[in-house]
Amino acid sequence: MKNPVFAVIDGLSELENDLKWEDARALLYSLWDQDRESIELFLRLFSECWYLLCEWEVEEGTKGLSWDAFQDTLIECTTYGLEHFNQDIRFLWMGGYMISMFPYLFYRDELDEDKSGALYLKWESKGNEMSEKAARQEPNNLLAKLHFVGSYQFVTANGNDEYLETKKQLVPLLGKYFPGDTIIEEYFREVCS
Repeated sequence: MKNPVFAVIDGLSELENDLKWEDARALLYSLWDQDRESIELFLRLFSECWYLLCEWEVEEGTKGLSWDAFQDTLIECTTYGLEHFNQDIRFLWMGGYMISMFPYLFYRDELDEDKSGALYLKWESKGNEMSEKAARQEPNNLLAKLHFVGSYQFVTANGNDEYLETKKQLVPLLGKYFPGDTIIEEYFREVCS
């Protein structure tokens, strides 16, 4: 696996520390827009929007921001990723994890016209498929494996021994994969340890 997972972006952690979330999103979008084939820039923007939407109610500095702007960017990234990075392990494991955790972030409520929850289930299933595809495509990739063997479906069917063993192997490598001090790197170091 390539290290680190994310591109290093000068000034990003400062924007986050100053709670300038819109400035961070705009910076990341601009950088990605200049080089759309860069998976590292793509993952930065994709995960930044996802993280903030997940933490919207508790993260400081979201008052006055546009939820729609962050969700629109997340949905745009998801669509682009599914079209252009659908074989990239990094997109598959990270996208699969993020989608299966909070499927409702990846579609607009108004599209779920009958309010049946069908879109939620569709996106949850998509996230699980992506995680499984990443783990099967590259079985020695510990990040991909962790998010697959840690899934509800896998643990329910197989127990959590493989998850715990994978986590044990991954922990010493987390600083290499997520060496920076941005919010998403801190998040993944915490979640994976």
